[in-house]
Amino acid sequence: MSAICHPPPGGVILLSREPSRDAPRVSFTERGHLRCLLGATFIEATAFLDAHPWQGVRKCLINQPGFQRLTVIGVLGAGGHGSGLHNGPIASQVAAIELGPIPGGRTTTRRLERGEPDFDRVLTHLGRLGPVLAVELDVVDRFRLAESREVLEIHGNAATRERQLSALIRRAIVAQADPRVHSADVWIAPYAQARIVVAALGTRHFTRQSVSAWQRPLALRSAALLQAANVAWNVATALRPGTVPGMLQQAVRMTATRRLVLEARDALDLGAPNRLPMHAIETAIDLDDVARATRAIVTTLAYLEEIATRRSLYVCAPVGIRFVGTTTAAGLSPHAGRRRTMHIEVPTFADPRLRAAEVLAPLQRLFARDFSGRPHWGQGLYLSATELRPMWDDSELRELRAIVARDDPHGVFANPLLDSLLALG
Repeated sequence: MSAICHPPPGGVILLSREPSRDAPRVSFTERGHLRCLLGATFIEATAFLDAHPWQGVRKCLINQPGFQRLTVIGVLGAGGHGSGLHNGPIASQVAAIELGPIPGGRTTTRRLERGEPDFDRVLTHLGRLGPVLAVELDVVDRFRLAESREVLEIHGNAATRERQLSALIRRAIVAQADPRVHSADVWIAPYAQARIVVAALGTRHFTRQSVSAWQRPLALRSAALLQAANVAWNVATALRPGTVPGMLQQAVRMTATRRLVLEARDALDLGAPNRLPMHAIETAIDLDDVARATRAIVTTLAYLEEIATRRSLYVCAPVGIRFVGTTTAAGLSPHAGRRRTMHIEVPTFADPRLRAAEVLAPLQRLFARDFSGRPHWGQGLYLSATELRPMWDDSELRELRAIVARDDPHGVFANPLLDSLLALG
């Protein structure tokens, strides 16, 4: 994939740390779509929508990534998902794409609109198809969300905990069947202590209530607190690794939230935890088989316990579970051909002493081998093209290979991993 959103070797979505120096990168089209130029971030998009009503009505995005400083086009190119079983991945909001010319290939600007044959296939890995000039997004009437987060203790032996985790995931799925619920997620402290696993179930309901006067818990909004936690994790893993499980369980407990009403853009931004340097893998699991998807979570926890016990290697953040609904995604989207997906994110602080790759790489291979888990292209990626190829139908690979060969026959925007996956060159 091109450096627009996936520099090798590890999966970093492009961050735009500087505002545009020339002109605003966000505007409305004549049809009321939100036009975002290359480099525009979700912060710019939401700020524009706050300041500029469309025909007298304030608008917003129905979904967004948990970190607003990511670029819109970078998130799309990495197959970003957002959250909620009523919502497709973020790509489902795209109404049109504009691609620039490629030397020796496509000679003119190409505009693709939703419904055209190539449209869904080119959304993921946009950067491989040449300069992305702009995308146009659907907007909806502005809304608010009432957020709550309930902390739960899961007791018992491994079999009992598996049953209770399964019940928790089913509860999150059932909650999202309610049209009044925008989305739900689950956070799990990855290590049991005294045969107890601590988890938190978060839900976001649509509401007309006023924005709350109080804020999220300090653990979700204080970067300084999280920086201190980063230091504490490093000290603990080096000197007293036995304290790590308790620290992570306490971190999850600190996220408990009573009903808190936020503007949608703020509720969907996960806050300070996403502002720290992290290593992570994230895997999309087919959710049509809920029992199998739950086993993937149980397997994750068992693996993390085993490698911590055997090698004293820990992750230092909760495991996150998110849900994504119906999609028309094709190509190499993590969601292609699947009705619903569950995303399992396993993050840790980006400190070399934590040896993240030694923990995350085997787990990513386990997801791929045992659960047909597809990687989120914007997170850590440790799989080879040979390991990735079986995850998608041959027909999808052929179609995307033909599009790339037609638009960029000389490989001006070639990427070693993607081109190897597509058997190009």
